[in-house]
Amino acid sequence: MKLATENKLNSLEKPKQIQLLLDPWTVDNDFLTPTFKMKRNIAKIKLQEDITRMYGESLMKETKK
Repeated sequence: MKLATENKLNSLEKPKQIQLLLDPWTVDNDFLTPTFKMKRNIAKIKLQEDITRMYGESLMKETKK
């Protein structure tokens, strides 16, 4: 969040939630086309549970160090 603010990103450009995935998106696991474009409809189906959970959680808060 600090980096986004320092680079003057507006609120629509700042990430609200982040999900790190263990498996990379590849052509083999059907997330990408052969030209490495994301298959959004496939990603939405495969990640629907995570998407729903993230929208149900409260937003990330910036932590102070």
